[in-house]
Order: sequence, then C-alpha cells, then structure tokens
Amino acid sequence: MNAMRFGRWPFRRRQQRPSVDVLFYAPYVSELLRPGGSVPSGGAETQIVLIAKLLAGAGMRVAIVAYEQPQGLPAEVAGVLIVARPVRRRGGPLSRKLREVATLCAALGRVDAAVIVQRAMGIETSIVALYARATRRRFVYSSASITDFAPERLLERLSVALHSSGVLLAHAIVVQTEEQRALCKQRFRRNGIVIRSVAESAPLTDQPARAFLWIGRTAFYKQPLVYIELARALPEVQFEMVAVADPSPDGQSLYARVQEAAQRLSNLKLIAPRPRAQLAPLMAQAVAIVNTSQFEGMPNTLLEGWAHGVPALVFEHDPDGLVSRNALGGVAAGSPALLAELAGQMWRERHDRVDLAERCRAYVRREHAPARIAEQWHSVFASQMTSPRRSGWRR
Repeated sequence: MNAMRFGRWPFRRRQQRPSVDVLFYAPYVSELLRPGGSVPSGGAETQIVLIAKLLAGAGMRVAIVAYEQPQGLPAEVAGVLIVARPVRRRGGPLSRKLREVATLCAALGRVDAAVIVQRAMGIETSIVALYARATRRRFVYSSASITDFAPERLLERLSVALHSSGVLLAHAIVVQTEEQRALCKQRFRRNGIVIRSVAESAPLTDQPARAFLWIGRTAFYKQPLVYIELARALPEVQFEMVAVADPSPDGQSLYARVQEAAQRLSNLKLIAPRPRAQLAPLMAQAVAIVNTSQFEGMPNTLLEGWAHGVPALVFEHDPDGLVSRNALGGVAAGSPALLAELAGQMWRERHDRVDLAERCRAYVRREHAPARIAEQWHSVFASQMTSPRRSGWRR
C-alpha cells in the first residue's frame, strides 16, 4: 500500500480525513522512509523520523508529510502515517511558486491534525504557520541550527524574512540547545523550549579503532577542506570520509576538490555515500567523529558516535560546550594546529580509551535517551492540544 497521496483542495470532504494528534511537515525525509535509500539523511530529517516513531510508539496518532518518490512511499512506517506530496517543477517562476503553496497546503489538509510541526529554516515556515493559523490549528516550530535565529539584515533574501515571520506566528518554539534558546530570545523575543536531540542506543564496539571519520554534505559551512588539510598534516594517521555532494555550485566545486585530494592522499579514503543504517559499522570503528562546521545545531553524527563510545573531534563549533564540558573528545577552537595536535593524541591513545568510551555512552543515556526526549515532546504537544484550538490569530 502506498502513502496517502495528494488529492483536491484540503478544505473539501473534511469528514474523510484521518485525524491525528501531530503532523510533521518534513518533505525531505523520504530517503529515510523507503527501503534502500542511497544517501545519508540530514540530521534534521533523522531527528523528525526518530521523534515521530517514538511518539507513535507511545500511543500518539502521528503523520509526516514527505515528498513522493518515483519508487513510491509506504503508507505507514512504525505506526506513523505517511502523506506523500508531489514536487511541482513546471510553469513560470510565479505560477510554480503559487502551485508550490497550493500543493503544500493541500498536503497538510490531507489529515486533520491538532498540532502541526515544521522544522528547519525556509520559506515553508511562513506557509505552514499561516495554514495552521487559518485552519485554527496549533503550530510548533522546531529549530535545526543556530542560523534559524540569525539576525535579519537590510539586503537579506526574502525567504529568510518569510521564515522569520513564520517563527513569530508559532504557538511554541522548540530548540535543541541553551545556545539556541538564548538566540531565539534575542532574535524573536520568544522563549524557546529546550529539547535535546534523540540518540538511539548502540552497542559498544569491540572492533579496534582504525581511522578518523567525517560524514556530511560538501556545503561551504561544513568546511570539508579543513578535514582534508588535517589528513595532509598527519600522513601517518588514517582518515575516512563519507562526503555527499551538495547541490549548490559551491558544493559541487568543493566535492570535486575533495575527490581530487582523496586521489592524492594515501591516508585518506573517500567512501561512497550510503544509507544511515550502513554508516554504523564505520562509526563503531572510528578513532573519533570529526566535525569541521562553522556552525551547527546538534550534529547527529556526534550523537551516534557517542552512543557507540566514540569521541568527537570538533574544529570550531561546540554546541552548548557539550564536548568540552563533558570531556567527550577534543575541541580545537578554530585552530588547525590544535586540531592536528588533538588528532595526533587521539590516534596514539586509540587503543586505550575505556573510560572515555563509557563517559560518551553515559552522557547520551543521561541527556539524549529516547524515552526522555519522547516524554518532553509529548509534554509540549499535550499543552498545545489542551489549549483552545479555535484560537484564530492569537497565541
């Protein structure tokens, strides 16, 4: 059976719509919903699917809107109803945008949801917020990065302004870190609710650590060339890299440079992208999970590494100072020299880190356990569903 497909305008035939407690608008999660997805999913998408499954397992009625795929999407995943929404690519710029808005609203209208959640920065934030307000539903915005709360500038793109207006219309804002809560307060004068990301349990590996590991898109802010330079600085150390080509022109250029470097560096292995589940063996045998981003939300790769007992090696941005405060690896504070020094030390001590591994695992059990995070999300939704749904334009 396929996912619920796009029908006619959402305000018709209301009685035929299934009722759900929570609807997540997360169109890019499709790779996680169908078997055999070819690339690692982003952290924001991974978190939405994990949260949706946890809530469904706890008895809530949950649905996700996702882009339809040529291979189709399942009607349900672990008790989560899947609503497929098409991608409109034909027509001129204006007509295409208008069709996108209509298609998005029609997809949201395929179910009768008490609460609608949208995550990550984009023009969709304002559309989903306006839809929720117009249909007297509750809207929860969920942040994915500190850039979600970046200050507006005079010549900023329209999409960022629309995103900001959508956040301001939210009945509740959920953030990942205290850092994001402070930025939310500063930028929007709103109090964000801190709910940390989910970290699934994973077995402590008995495999020897063999190489450092970097996983991510070749987006400019992820700075993959910093990792390349680290490998060049430590020729006696082994490095592995799962790089996904970012679709932007800069991302394509960066990917080409990563490929070229991997051919020239004997200690750097470029590994083909693969589904998230197939990354676990690579993580379990990593010396450390390396993050070179200029900014982040809460990197999913670090959480997954810690769950295996694998430390983090952070070049620049340490969200909430979690790595340094909890001694979960090393932080280079933006210094390539310090990054190389920390990597060299981790390499020499890679076979003697029992205490470090247990500290990493204890941290995720304490702060990111699925049951704890599900309870916090459930509390947010319960408070929204007990608020007057017919609230119109008022918070």
